[in-house]
Amino acid sequence: MVKVKNPDGSKKEFKLSEVIVTCELAGSTPYQAACVARELGEYIKDKVEIDSEEVSHVVSEVLRETNEAAAKAYYERATSED
Repeated sequence: MVKVKNPDGSKKEFKLSEVIVTCELAGSTPYQAACVARELGEYIKDKVEIDSEEVSHVVSEVLRETNEAAAKAYYERATSED
């Protein structure tokens, strides 16, 4: 189980489902969100912990390949919640 470390030092269980929901709220299609989640899952598969900023960066970079507007909205949403 991978943990996400927030800027305040707190940690929580990483859930791909939260990434999918946030991508869709930012304007991606369900297919784009699922593709982002799949790539992010591969990226973190050997990690024990990941910073929330790193998750945001990876998601926005992957999403940018197919939906620039959603990538920008995702990053703004993710960094405002931190």
